[in-house]
Parts: sequence; structure tokens; C-alpha cells
Amino acid sequence: MKKVLLALSAVMFAFMACTEDPAAPDNQEGGNEEQPSGKGEFALVSAATQSIGFAGGEVKVEFTSTVDWSASLDVETSVASLAPKSGSAEDTFVKVNVTAFEEKNASRTIKLTLKPDGLASQVVTITQEGEFEPFFKLSTDKLKGGVGQNTVSFTFETNTEYEVHTYEEFEEWAPFTIQENIGTFTLAANPEFAERTAYVKFTVPAIQVPVLDEDGNETEETEDAAFRVYVTQEGHAALEWLVQIPEAVAAEATNYSYALYAGIPLLCNGSDLFMINPANGEINPEPMDMGGSKFVSVANDDANNLLFQIGGAYTETVTVFVMPADGSQSFVLLNWSNPYYGYGLKKLTAKGDVTKQAVVTMFNGGAPSYSGVNACLYWNIGDGMAAWEQTIPDDDKSWVTKPTGNIPPAHLATYNCWDSYRCFFAPVGPNVSDGFVFNGYESRYKFEYYNGSAWADILDTPYTWESGVNSFRSINWDGEDYSVAVGMSYFPVWAMPSDVWFMKGNGATLEPITTLKYKALTTEGLDADLSIHAYKPGATDVVLTMDGNKLVAYIVDGALKVAAKYTFSK
Repeated sequence: MKKVLLALSAVMFAFMACTEDPAAPDNQEGGNEEQPSGKGEFALVSAATQSIGFAGGEVKVEFTSTVDWSASLDVETSVASLAPKSGSAEDTFVKVNVTAFEEKNASRTIKLTLKPDGLASQVVTITQEGEFEPFFKLSTDKLKGGVGQNTVSFTFETNTEYEVHTYEEFEEWAPFTIQENIGTFTLAANPEFAERTAYVKFTVPAIQVPVLDEDGNETEETEDAAFRVYVTQEGHAALEWLVQIPEAVAAEATNYSYALYAGIPLLCNGSDLFMINPANGEINPEPMDMGGSKFVSVANDDANNLLFQIGGAYTETVTVFVMPADGSQSFVLLNWSNPYYGYGLKKLTAKGDVTKQAVVTMFNGGAPSYSGVNACLYWNIGDGMAAWEQTIPDDDKSWVTKPTGNIPPAHLATYNCWDSYRCFFAPVGPNVSDGFVFNGYESRYKFEYYNGSAWADILDTPYTWESGVNSFRSINWDGEDYSVAVGMSYFPVWAMPSDVWFMKGNGATLEPITTLKYKALTTEGLDADLSIHAYKPGATDVVLTMDGNKLVAYIVDGALKVAAKYTFSK
């Protein structure tokens, strides 16, 4: 067996030796390139790598040769040109004319190939650098962080030295670190309702910018360019959405109010109701079919019963219907003819449960200088009913619900309130003895509380002429009272945002927690030249509800023509 294997091995080696490829000749049939013959000499005198500035110019490449040669470039003539492109042994240099390179902070290469006859090619590489310009670029200058502990990062690019400036005031909750070209803020959990902002500053000495004077004009002095990155961390109050009110809704608006039914926000424009998607704020521009009824105002009580106001102009009957939250039969709560000359009863508000014990309020704006009356009317609701009174004996149609009282602050006796949605008058609790709260577009710009015998100032606001707070609601949240009010300019000016006031208290006392600002989404349709007058709707309204452990505030702003949703969490 061993002899057989040795014999087979010998045959195999012999076969392999016979089948090896023969050496290929210098010029195989079908070859594409002439093989170097090795006859003659060619050598570079100049370096095989050259450089030239961004302005371009001439690069001279020298060599020695005993044979004819040719030369070529690997770029278009718009980049570089070559002369001569061939020569004999007596010709010992070529010139490459390179054009200016306009791209800054970049480079390009040009390859010159020298091919001597019968010899291997020689390659000279010419590198052209663009003009150096220092730069510093940020991926973003604004970052957002959630209310809990988290990190947010950005990247930056630069080709020069820079300095980083951090600030001790932010170190406790937003320390900043850099790793290579990544900057990171590490945010501690925000315990407050208000958002907070930190920043880091980069200065770049190689980039000089003009110093500005106190009026914002450039001076002849310069300083290091500064680049700031801001991080804003959400507080426990957040804007969920802000949407434009469709023109079909706004065009017919005479007054805005808000209410909820079965968790769906309902927007009233003074006549019709429109449904809003609570998830994204999309407003259905088609009015709800309410059997032809036209609603002046809508509201909720604390039990989420839905109240509708119909009528209420001077000498006109005002009727308030209730649609109970439990789906039971609707009923008439109030029915009364308004005797107050002015702009009619509006700003319907309720505290408590109107199917049990509650207080309902309405405000009538007027101009005392022209015999108008500012009236703050309230009705006590006991056992699900107001006090009905028959004004004409034996006439079943004469039953009315006269207001329990009218208690306007003293200054309203002379203040000209040019409409009924400039001010708000609201109950503090389900009983008349709980008192009332007032504020609005008027000269005092203060929250006032009525304790049953007198009005007293409880909170100043920073508003001035034709601005102020004109909507307010309170809610009990985990055993504590919180309030949301909206302050805005009556004139819809692009640069003037409105304010959402989030406060501790129900109106008897108020302690501001945070103020959140929102702006118009567009100037289209707004009177930015201040030409708006008192008869256009400039009202706001707010409705509050609970979503799990979050407080939800739905806002409508008639001047800026926007609706919004805010959430508050503990």
C-alpha cells in the first residue's frame, strides 16, 4: 500500500510540473500597455510632492531624461493646465499653471503623470490649500430638556482655538461637560412648575466682531466672537399645543367661551359650538348641530355639568340651560330679563354643583358716562334650583329667577367698560358666603376679593392701558385650591404675547406660582396698527379639568385668535 501511494505522488508531481504556465512574452497578443523595456534613464529633480497657495500660480517640475516623454494631468483645464505635454531628452521640465481655489478651509490635489518612453511612469502630486478662515459652528443653540433628570447634548465644529465659559449659578442643576466635540448638560429634576434656562458660552479669539454700543449700533472696536447654547428645562407646567382658530370660526365670533363635555373641549364663539380634539387641538370648523339654538356663553361647574347661556342683551331674556354630566335630562336653571343698559350679560361662571349647591355669575359691561351700567350678578343655587318668582299672578310664563345680588366693585360705578367680556366676576366657592373675585381691563389692574361685606385688593398685576386679566377659573387639586387666569392685550399686536397665570388659591387668596407666555401664530387678520375697537371680540376664557394626576387648562384668546392646552403636574 505504501508503495502505491508513493507512486501516485510521483505521478501527481510530474503532472503539475508539466501544466505550469510558461512565462508570458513581453508583448502578448491583446495586451493593452507597452511593457517597460528598461532601456534609458529618467529621474525627477523636483520633489514628488509640491504645494501651492489658494491664489494659484505656476509649479515647475524638473527632471533628467535620456528618452522621449509625455505628460498629463488628472484634472480639468479649469483647475490646471500643462505645458509642454511631451518632449525629447533635451526637454527637462514642465510647467503646471494652477487656477485660484475659491473654496475656503479646503484642499485639492492635482496629479502630474510623466511617462518616459520604455520606462515606468513618474507621478508628482501638487496640493493646493484654500484660504484659511476660522470658523465655529454649533449643531444648535437651543436645547429642550424634560422635567425629570436627563441629559441633552449638542455638537460643534471648529478649526481654531476657543474658550468655554460656564456659570456657577447653573452648576447645581445643569453642569456642563465637553468630550471631544460634544457638549452635554446634565439636568437635575426640576421641582418647580416654571421652566428654567441655563447656558454655556464659547468665545473664539480668531474671530473678531464689532462691539455694539448701548443702542445696538456697531463701533470701531472689536471683541472675540461669542457663541451661546441655551438649554430650557420644562417645569411641571407645559404647553401641550397652541393652534390657530379657523377663520370660519373667528369670522363670526362676538365673544369666546370654553367648556367641556365628556372630556371634549367645546369652543363657543358667541353663537355656535365647535368641538376640539383634546390630543392635538384641531378645531372642527363645522358648528355642532344644536337644533338652531345660538349660545352667548358656555361654562362648567365643578361637577362638570355643562351650562349654556342664551340671550342676555339689554331688555332681553337670558336663559341658562344645564346638561348634567351624568347624562340625565337637561333643565332650565335661570330665566330672567336683563334690565341693565350696556353690552349684555356674558362671562357665565359657576362654582359647586348646579344640580345640588352652587353659585352662578354673569357680568354686564356698560359705560356709566353714557347711562350704561356695570353689573356683577350672582345667583345662589340650592337643591339644584335658583329662587323662582312669579311676577304676574296666575301667569305660568311669568316665572323668573331674579339675581340673588349685584355687587360690582366701587370703581365700576364710573369706569366705562366698553363691552361685557373685558372683565370677569366669579364665585370663589359653591356658597355665596365663600365670596367673589374680580379683575379685568380697567384702570386698577388688580385682583379683588369680596368677603361678603366689602371688596379688598389681593394681588397686583403689571398690566397697563387696554390690557389686563379677563378670565379666571379655580379647581381643587389633591385637597388644595389652584387657579388659572389669562392676561392679555385687548389690541392684537404681534409683539405683545398673552400670559397664563398659574396661582395657588381660589380667589379669596392668590399666590402666583408661574406665568407662561404665548404669542400669536400669524399676523394675518390681526389689527397690528392698534385700530381695533371695543366692539371686536378680545376676550379670553379658560376651563380647568383633571386628567389623572395632572391639571389641564384649555385656553382661548380672542384677540390673538389662538387656542391652547396647558398641563400642570406635581
